[in-house]
Amino acid sequence: MEKIFSGFTHVIVVELNDEGLYGYGQLCTVLRARYCDPRIRAVTKTDGLTWKVKEILQHVLTLTK
Repeated sequence: MEKIFSGFTHVIVVELNDEGLYGYGQLCTVLRARYCDPRIRAVTKTDGLTWKVKEILQHVLTLTK
């Protein structure tokens, strides 16, 4: 995974999960703890509905500015 992550400027984890205590979803928290990489960020949603591509793109554009 480290080799894969090194090829990207941003690593964004899209989750249907709560941001939790640290401000990241569960998978993002595990990845950040394991790889200690601040480029790993989360986009979370907790309304129970599936993600729309437009929603993901809006969040990604906000995070990468």
